[in-house]
Amino acid sequence: MKRVLYPLAVALGVILIYWKFSLSKQFAWLDGPDHVNQVYPWLQMQAREWHRGHFPIIDPNQFAGNAFLAQNQPGSLHPLNWLLFILPLKHGRLQIPILNGYFVLMHLIGAWAMYWLARGLRITPWSAVVVALGYGCGGFMAEVQWPQMLNGVGYLPLVLLLWIRYLRAPGRAELAASAGVLTALISFAGHHSAPVMTLVMVAVVSAFWIAARWRRMRWPRVKRLAGGFTAFAVFFGAGGAALSMPALEFWKVALRWINAAQPVKWDDPIPFLTHRVYSLGPESFLGFVIPGFHADAPLSPYIGICIVVLAIIGFLARPGVLTYLMTALAAVGVLLALGDSSLLHGLFFALFPVFDKMRMPSMFSLLTQVALLVLAGFGIDALRGGFTPPRRMAHVLLVAAGLGFYGVAIANVTAKEALHRVDPVAFFALYSGALALALLAPSQPLTRAFIAGLLVVLEVGSTATRTITDKEMKWERFEHLTLYDDIADFLLKRKAQEPPFRVSATEELQPTHFGPLYGIEQFDGGCCGVMPNVLRAVWLEPVKRLYGARFHIGPAPRNPGDVSRFEGKSGWKVWETSEYAPRVWTAHKFQIVTDEAMHAEYERGWPHMRETVSALRGRADIAQCTQPDELKLTNLRAEYASVAVNMGCAGLLVLSNSVLPGWEIYVDGARSTQIDAYDKFLSTVVPQGKHNVEFVYAARSLKRGVALTLASLVALAVWWWLRLSGRLGSGFRGQRRPAAT
Repeated sequence: MKRVLYPLAVALGVILIYWKFSLSKQFAWLDGPDHVNQVYPWLQMQAREWHRGHFPIIDPNQFAGNAFLAQNQPGSLHPLNWLLFILPLKHGRLQIPILNGYFVLMHLIGAWAMYWLARGLRITPWSAVVVALGYGCGGFMAEVQWPQMLNGVGYLPLVLLLWIRYLRAPGRAELAASAGVLTALISFAGHHSAPVMTLVMVAVVSAFWIAARWRRMRWPRVKRLAGGFTAFAVFFGAGGAALSMPALEFWKVALRWINAAQPVKWDDPIPFLTHRVYSLGPESFLGFVIPGFHADAPLSPYIGICIVVLAIIGFLARPGVLTYLMTALAAVGVLLALGDSSLLHGLFFALFPVFDKMRMPSMFSLLTQVALLVLAGFGIDALRGGFTPPRRMAHVLLVAAGLGFYGVAIANVTAKEALHRVDPVAFFALYSGALALALLAPSQPLTRAFIAGLLVVLEVGSTATRTITDKEMKWERFEHLTLYDDIADFLLKRKAQEPPFRVSATEELQPTHFGPLYGIEQFDGGCCGVMPNVLRAVWLEPVKRLYGARFHIGPAPRNPGDVSRFEGKSGWKVWETSEYAPRVWTAHKFQIVTDEAMHAEYERGWPHMRETVSALRGRADIAQCTQPDELKLTNLRAEYASVAVNMGCAGLLVLSNSVLPGWEIYVDGARSTQIDAYDKFLSTVVPQGKHNVEFVYAARSLKRGVALTLASLVALAVWWWLRLSGRLGSGFRGQRRPAAT
C-alpha cells in the first residue's frame, strides 16, 4: 500500500501546486510568443491530422511542403504527445482544459521520476515526496514552459538512477542499456538540450565514479564498465534512430535559425556569441535562492533557499561517495551554466562535438538543481535521524532574513513604484527566517524534519506559477490566434471547392505558423529549419507566383492589380492575384544554368518559367511538339501525389512541392530520375503517351530508423526477461542494501 500511497501524494502535491491549471479555468500557459507562433500550431496540426487518421511526416502548409517530423521540435514521436493528439477536439481545435492537463501531466512525470531517483538512493518516502515536488514544480521545470524541453527533462532523474545502479553493479549491463533507451526517449520530446544535458550528466557521474574507485579497478571490472558504456551508446543510438536518422538526413542540408545574424547548417559551428548571450554571470549565484536574480540570462537558476540549506545539511550529515558525487555534479552544472565566464564550458565548447548546439548554457543549472535536491533529501533524512546542524547556519539565515526585510522596507519608503521588484527578496527573507527558526527551536527530530520539508513545498508552491497570466490580465497573444478565424474559414471553403492553391501573408501576421494552425497551404511561414533552395529569391514576386500563391493576407495588396475577395474582423483583407502557377504543369524546354543565372530566370516571371524549366544540374531528353499535353491531378496528400498525363511528346512534369531528402518519383510504377526544377520543385521526364506519375515521400531513413528503434526495444525486453527469469544470473556481487523506509 505504501508503494502506491507516496506516489499518489506526489500526484496530489503537483495538482495542488498547479491549481491554476488543474482546478481553475482562468489560466493558460500558452501565452508566450513561441507558444503562439510555433508550439500551439505544431500541436494543433498534429492533433488535426491524427483525428483524420494520418501521421504527419511532412508539413504541406509551409514552404510548399517542409519536413515536419525531422524538425525534431514538434515532438511527433513522443508518447505523451500521442495521448494529447487522440483526445477530443472542440470545433476542430485543442481545448484549453486538455492542454492545461497536458501541462500538469508533464510536471507530474518529472516529479515521479525524481521520487523514484530519491527512493533508489535510499531516501525515505516522505523526503522523496518533498524533493519530487521540488523537481516537478520548481527549478527548471517551473521556469521553462516549452513542452519540447519539459517532456525531455522529466525523465532525466530516471536516467541518473539507472546509471548509478549500473555503476554499482557493472555486471548489470541491461541497466546501462535501459538508460540509453530512456535517453533516446528524451530526444523524442523534441529539443536537443535535454539529451545533451543527459549525456553530460552521464559523463560527469561516470568520470567521478571511476576516479573515486580508481584503486579498486581491475581488468574484469574495466571490461564490464566498457561493456556498459557500449550498451548505453548502442541502445541510445538505436533507440533514437526513428527520429535521429530522418533528422540528420534533413539537417545535413537544411538551414537552422539560432538567434544569430544568419541561419546556419548543421555542420557549421554555432557562434560563441549565442552562448555568451545565454550564459549565467557570476553575479547570478543569488539567483539560486532569490527568484529573478539572474542578470541578463533568459533562464533563472532558482531552486529556493530551503533546498539549498537542506542540501548543505545533507552534505555535512551524510559523507560518502554518493554525497561527493552529487556535490561534483552540482559544481559541474554551475560551471557549465556560467558559459562565457567558465573555463570548463569553453573547453567543452571547443573539444566535444555537438556541445556547441547547446546554445543556452544557463540550462545546465538543471544538473545543479537535481544534485541539490538529492542532497536536500539526505538533509531532511538527517534532521529526522536527529542530526543537529551547526547553530551558526541558522544564525546566518536569520541575518540574511533581516537584511532581506530591511531592503524591502527601504524600497517601500523610497521607491514604492518599484516595490514589486523586491517581492522575490521578500520571499527569500520569509523562508530564510522560517527555516532558521525551525532549526533553532527545540523540537523532536521528526517534527523538525517535517517542518523543513513543509517549508520546501510552500516555497516551491509560492513561486511555481506566479508569472502565469489569467483572463483578466489578458491572454494577449493567445487570444490573437482567433483574430483571423474568419479569414481562415473563407480560405478553407475555397480550398474545399477549387483546385489546390497557396497563400502568402504579410510579415506582421501572427501566428507565423498560420498555415499549420488552420490547415491552409501557406507559401511562406516560420519554422526552425528550411531547405536552402526554398529560400532562394523567396522575396521576389515571380517566385511567389511560381509557388502558386493565389491569395495574399494583409492590409494591402501584394502587388498592383490584386483584387480584394474578403475582409476579416481584423480589418485585413484576402487579396487574389490573377496570375499564378498551378500545382502541376508540363514543359518542353529545359536548360542548365548557373547560380547567378537562376536569379535572372526567377525575375523573368511565371509565363517564361512555365515554358522553360531551368535547373542547376541534371539531364532531360525531351522534345517540342504542337500537340497539347493533358494532365489531371488525381490524388494530392502531404507525402503523396499522383498525376494522370497524356503527353503529346516527351516532356517534363513539374509538381510544385519543395525538394526534400526522401522523395521518389515513379512513372507507371518504374523509378524515374528526379530533376530539381528551378532548384526548388520536384520534376521528371515523362515519355509520349498516357502515363501515371506518382510522387512518393518514401523516407527510407525514417523506415530504417523505426526498424532500429523497435529492434532495440524488443532486444531490451528480451534481455530483461532473461535477467528476471534467472537465466543470466543476478548480476550483483555481495549483499544488496535495503532501501530506507
